[in-house]
Amino acid sequence: MIPDEIKKHRPKGSEIHAIGGRYYAYKTTSVWDAGKKRAKKKTLGCIGRITVEDGFIPSKPKEISGPVTVKEYGCFALFSALVPELSDQLCEVFGKDIGQRTYAVAMLRLMGKTTKAGIRRYYHGSWLSEKFPDLALSENTMTSFMRILGNARSGIRELMEMRLPTSGAAVLFDGTAILSSSKTMTYACYGRSQRQQINLLYAFSQTDHAPCWYRLLPGNIADMAAFETTLKECGIRDCTVVADKGFFSKVNVSALDKAALNYVLPLKANTTLIDTGFTSDASTAAYDGCFEYHRRVIWHKTIALGAAGKRVHVFRDEGKRAQLELNFVRRMEADYESCDRATLEEKKTRFGLSYLYSNLDVSSHEVYLAYKARWEIEECFDYLKNSLDLGCVYQRSNEEAEAWAFLNHLSLTMFYALYAAIAAAKLPSRWTPETVMAMAKNINRVKIGQTWLTTEISKADRSILEALGVIL
Repeated sequence: MIPDEIKKHRPKGSEIHAIGGRYYAYKTTSVWDAGKKRAKKKTLGCIGRITVEDGFIPSKPKEISGPVTVKEYGCFALFSALVPELSDQLCEVFGKDIGQRTYAVAMLRLMGKTTKAGIRRYYHGSWLSEKFPDLALSENTMTSFMRILGNARSGIRELMEMRLPTSGAAVLFDGTAILSSSKTMTYACYGRSQRQQINLLYAFSQTDHAPCWYRLLPGNIADMAAFETTLKECGIRDCTVVADKGFFSKVNVSALDKAALNYVLPLKANTTLIDTGFTSDASTAAYDGCFEYHRRVIWHKTIALGAAGKRVHVFRDEGKRAQLELNFVRRMEADYESCDRATLEEKKTRFGLSYLYSNLDVSSHEVYLAYKARWEIEECFDYLKNSLDLGCVYQRSNEEAEAWAFLNHLSLTMFYALYAAIAAAKLPSRWTPETVMAMAKNINRVKIGQTWLTTEISKADRSILEALGVIL
């Protein structure tokens, strides 16, 4: 029986225990009992004692023995939960040493802008150094590591093959040029921009929301010329290939047909595959019908090409048509060169028109939606160049450039796993991959003496992480 004069000093959220004639306050909380399907009380540690004379006397904090170590933990926990198999896959393909170093560097690149000189410091400040201790990541060892990794294209291919999309998926193809200041890398060549660059050809799984294949190319090799080789290398089967303008050619179509792949390929405005005379008419009488897309009216017409099931789908976007005409008129008013009334009359019949060449046996609406999904690969390139700070490539050899591209590919794999998890959890729009990572970076693990403790996290942030499948 606890006396009333003791009870009145009981701190909130605690219970009193009588031990040896003295009274001690123990902190309590409630936890969910899955078996009984109700909450139950859980008693935690002693927080002080209670006397009639002095009331509640808090326990003195334990003295900390030894140094205190703090390591970033949130991003490690986040990406380990979202792509749990990636570390093991890398070790399986490249061996434990190279696999663990590759995994660590790819995650660190995603967490912040890192250089060969700075990667070791980032590593020692991250929980990665506890998960994978004693990794050789000094500036000198990083150079040899990059060369070893870059020479292992067969291993890189094997890893990417493990992550290719399942059959029936839509695969988006596109290329981008990245500037290079290297004087010794032979991939760095002058391209159409008349600047030294390397080209990067990418395949992106629309279904999985993830980059699935890449090829690094010399800067003077067009994406279209490398398309057939890339198809053979990755061995994509039973998928729909969606490419950007410039990929359409007899060679590429032949390669797609040989691989028995479905495809959606945009045609240039001056295409000669069909008679486009009807598009110059302001009337929509020649079109098969229309549908709505993002609150705009899209008129469509399907034209069959022979008996092989190939078609050209013509689309007229009324909203885009009006906007392009308005933009041209504004340039006329500003006296832009080559912007006059005669040129407007000549061009405006082509405003808002697009042509898609496809062998899909589906409606024009479905073909249109398949192509419009390309914004995801554009986002991929945007993140690759901006968030990963890839304005220019400074690698000195082709092997180092290959390793650089592969590490970026792995970083993008983690990034888009987070992107897909956010979409699946239907989080509010303010939660983007960047804002989730910024929140996770504030979660650390602290070593006090010999014990690791996870720092505090708000209830709201914890609920966001749990919605993404991350349990701290």
